[in-house]
Amino acid sequence: MSAYTDASFLFSLYAIDAHSRRAAKLIATVKPPLVLSELSLLEFINALRLYLHRGELSSDEAEELDRIIHEDIGSGVVVVRALGPAAYSKAVELSRERTPELNVRTLDVLHVATAITLGAKTFLTFDQRQAKLARAVGLRTL
Repeated sequence: MSAYTDASFLFSLYAIDAHSRRAAKLIATVKPPLVLSELSLLEFINALRLYLHRGELSSDEAEELDRIIHEDIGSGVVVVRALGPAAYSKAVELSRERTPELNVRTLDVLHVATAITLGAKTFLTFDQRQAKLARAVGLRTL
């Protein structure tokens, strides 16, 4: 597997935000496909709708970004993996071991645990808590 991405990185890659330029540069250093979990995809789709609600994206823009990511999934550029029982077990383990020292949230732990169970070596995120946890367990962050 190449790299696991969370929704913060995914959103910056597909939409225009403060991190989009950096996401474009970083993605050029990662070997395809880009792997994400069902959770990352859900968070991405929900983020599109939140931006729509706030008036930061038009309905057409949100639908276009949704269409583009699903096109990339269909072509294999992006691969979506299921959250299996192993990810939840690993998340419980990480929570017990790392949350007291790193102050990470449940979904942060679940994303990192999913990356580990999928065999990722690189973790792409703009979320500082997730990045801190990913580095603490030996994942490379960009």
